[in-house]
This record gives sequence, C-alpha cells and structure tokens, in this order.
Amino acid sequence: MTATTTDPRAKLPETPLSGNEALKERSDYLHGTIKEELKDDFTGGFTADNFQLIRFHGMYEQDNRDIRAERTEQKARTLKKT
Repeated sequence: MTATTTDPRAKLPETPLSGNEALKERSDYLHGTIKEELKDDFTGGFTADNFQLIRFHGMYEQDNRDIRAERTEQKARTLKKT
C-alpha cells in the first residue's frame, strides 16, 4: 500500500483572487494612495480601498465627534459651490 502525500509546495490550481487579495495585488505593496489621502484636509478620511489597506497595516480610522458637524458643513458648502 502506497501512502499518497501532497507536497505543500505544489502549485494550487488557478482560482480567482478574493476581493481583498485582488486589492493587495493592485495596491503597490499595500501602499495604495494612503499618503495622498493623509494630505487631503477636505475629506478627513480614507476611500474604501485605502480604508481596507490601513486595516492590513493594523490601523483603524476613528471619527472625531467634536468636529463632525463642522466637517459636514464644510463639505456641503463646497458641494454647493460646484
């Protein structure tokens, strides 16, 4: 009787990447555009992709309740101008 073992280094069949794995692959080694978004005073936060990328780095975005209303008004004024 011959025991069959699977070599863990064997190539897995080609399967589509999950959403997070695809994000990691296209994010330039988890850089994304985090640096640019940190410089943006208008948004005060991250887009969906960068929000997920900061989680991969072990960071979480927090909301400052003290300035939430001010930021909402600021965004509304800017939208009305355009």
